[in-house]
Amino acid sequence: MSTIIVLRLDNLCTLEEVTCSHGWHTNSGGNPVSLALAALWYILTYGTIGHFLAAASAYLGTETDAEMTTLQRVDMLRLTRMDTDGDGIVTKLEFLRDRLIQGGVCSAGDIDTILRNFDELDITRTGFLNHRDVVECESYSS
Repeated sequence: MSTIIVLRLDNLCTLEEVTCSHGWHTNSGGNPVSLALAALWYILTYGTIGHFLAAASAYLGTETDAEMTTLQRVDMLRLTRMDTDGDGIVTKLEFLRDRLIQGGVCSAGDIDTILRNFDELDITRTGFLNHRDVVECESYSS
């Protein structure tokens, strides 16, 4: 008949000269080469797993690129949202602004910054950039 000896793991690993696990858990601090190899193993393993998870998530459809779609119809809610100046008419600029924001191409703040820049360059306040704006802009800068 065989004898079964049951030892608790914490008692076993505190004994002198007892090597547990993969050979680097000892009471004396472990072998530096084994510790370095174990650290390298963990870095390579977790790096590989991380790369695999990133590749798998990209393949499975967590696409972060913006995608523009064509509107087939416009309802009153969308028309109201597009009409940023509240005049009841959606201009090409308002339509473009809404489509860029909803498509995830840029944020409303990005568009506002671009439009403020246009207004700064439109010195004549015509709503267009023309030769007169360029001439007046050059005279201000000199």
